[in-house]
Amino acid sequence: MVSRRRIDDGTTFEQVFTGAVNDTLPGTGSGAGNAYTASGTLGLALRRYSEGEGFQPFDVAKVAKDYYFVADPSMEKNTGGAVSWATKWNIHPGMKPITWLISDKLVQVAKENPKYDIVGAVRAGVENWNAVFGFKVFETQIAAPRDSFADDDKNYFIYDGDPTYDYAFADARVNPNTGEIRGASVYYNAATLQDAIDEFDPPAGVAAHAPARSARPKVPRVTWGGLRSARLCTFAAPASGKAHDDLDPAGAPRGVKQHGPREVEKFITHVAVHEIGHTLGLRHNFKGSLLAGQSSVMEYIIDPDAVAANRDLPGPYDHDAIKRLYGMAKGDPAQPFCTDEDLAVDPMCATYDRTGDPLGKYWGPAYNARLTVILRGQDAGGIAKQRLDRDLSGTAAFLRAGTAADQARAWAELDKQLALGADHAADNLNYPGYTDRVSELQNRLLQRLFFDPADMRGDIVADPVLTGAALTAVVNELQGVITNSDKYRGWNTRRTSVDVLEKLQAQPSYHALLAARASIAGATYPAGSPEAALRDDLVARIDAATHPYFK
Repeated sequence: MVSRRRIDDGTTFEQVFTGAVNDTLPGTGSGAGNAYTASGTLGLALRRYSEGEGFQPFDVAKVAKDYYFVADPSMEKNTGGAVSWATKWNIHPGMKPITWLISDKLVQVAKENPKYDIVGAVRAGVENWNAVFGFKVFETQIAAPRDSFADDDKNYFIYDGDPTYDYAFADARVNPNTGEIRGASVYYNAATLQDAIDEFDPPAGVAAHAPARSARPKVPRVTWGGLRSARLCTFAAPASGKAHDDLDPAGAPRGVKQHGPREVEKFITHVAVHEIGHTLGLRHNFKGSLLAGQSSVMEYIIDPDAVAANRDLPGPYDHDAIKRLYGMAKGDPAQPFCTDEDLAVDPMCATYDRTGDPLGKYWGPAYNARLTVILRGQDAGGIAKQRLDRDLSGTAAFLRAGTAADQARAWAELDKQLALGADHAADNLNYPGYTDRVSELQNRLLQRLFFDPADMRGDIVADPVLTGAALTAVVNELQGVITNSDKYRGWNTRRTSVDVLEKLQAQPSYHALLAARASIAGATYPAGSPEAALRDDLVARIDAATHPYFK
C-alpha cells in the first residue's frame, strides 16, 4: 500500500512493505520457520525548514552541563564557526496548544481492562507538563482510524499490541538549522502495560513481579539501508529485572509496597511523562535518585519508588531544567545531574539506585543480603544469584572509579562476608558447604573485578587501580588467601589471588607475592600427593608472576 498526502508545509509519503530473506529455518510450507520475515511502514516527509513565528533557539554553550538534546551543529554565516542548538518546541505564552494523538488502539485495550483508566493515565503523562510552564502547552486527542504515526505533521502516542519489543521510547523530528522540534512520537508497548499490572496489581496469590525478560523471544530488527535509529530514550519495561529491586534477596516483597489500580495508572503515567520529557528536550538525569523524593522523572527509577515518590509528575530538577531551556529562568538547575555518557565514569551516576549514599545504603547492603542467602545454600530458586551480579557491579563501580575513600568502603562491602579471620565452624554446621561457598564466591568476586569481559562488569568496566587503604586491604587479604591462612581457601581462589596481585603492578603486591611464596614453599605434603603437586604449581605461578613483575 502506498499513500501520499499534502500537508501545510510539504508532503508525506508512506508505504507498507513486507519481505523475507531467502534462507529459511527448518519447517514446512512457504517461508516456514523464517526468523527474518518482517513487515513495516516506511514514512518519509519533505517539509520546509522554516522557523515557527517567534521561535527563540537556545545555544547549549550557555549551560554548564549536557542537560538538553542537541541538533546537528549549524554553520554560522561569515564566521567559519558553528553553533549547537538545543532541541525545543516553539513554546510561548498565548500559543495554540500542541496536540498529541493517543493511539485509538489504547481505547480498545482500556475496554478490555476496565479496572484501569489507561487512556486517562496516558493523557496525564502528556498534560502533566503543562503545570511546569504555567499555561497549556500540550493537549491530547484520541487518534482517528485514518490517522497514522507516520504522518510527519502529527505528534503520536503509539501503542503496539505486540509484546515482543518490551521498551518505551521517544523520537523527535527537528529543524537542524535551529533545533526547533517539528513533531514527536512516543512508543508504548503491550509488555510495558502488562508488566505494570503484574507488578502493581497482581491477582491474589500471584507474585508481585513480572517474568524475566529472558523468557520473551528475541527477533531481528529491520533497518533501512544500514541506517541505525538514534532514539532519545529506550525505557525498559519492568520485566528488565533491574526495576524490581523491591524484592528481598530470596525473592519475597521487601517492606511496604503500594498495590492497586491507582498504582498501575501512576506507573503508566510515569513512563509517559518520562518520554514526553525527552520530546521537550530533556536528557536523562541519572542523579535524580540522590535526593530524597526523587528530583527528576528523567531518571530510571526503581518502579515502586517511581509510584511512591509521585514521579508521575515532573520533579524539581525537571521544572528548573525546562524553565532554563524555554527562557523562563536564567540559572542552571541546582540539583545533582548526570546523563548517559557519565554512566561509564561516575559511580554516583547509575540507573535504578537509591539514596544519597548508594554505596553504603543501597548497593553494598543489597549485595551482602543476597550473598548471605547464597552462602547459606538457601537460593533454591536462583533469584539471589540472578540479582547478585547487578548489585556486585554497582558496588564494584566505586572500586573501579571512586575516590580513595570510596575504594576502601567498596572493598569492605564486597569482601565483608568472604574475608579471612572469621571462624566458620558454626556456619558449616548450620549450613553444610558454607566454607566451600566462601572460597568459590571470593574467586568469583576477584574474577569479576579483574578478569571478566567488559560486558559482564556493569556500566563502569575499567580494572580497579587501587591506592591507599584499599590497596593495603586487598594486598593483605590476597596474601593470606594464597597461603590459605584460615584453611578455607580453595586452590582456584589461591591461583586467582596470585593473578590479581600480579595485575595490580604495585610495590606492596610484589612484596606480598614474595612473602606468600616463602610461606607456601616451606609447607610439607606427602611426596606425590595431589596437594604437593598443587603447591608446586602455585609456587611456579608466583615465580612466573614475579620474574619479571613490573611489566
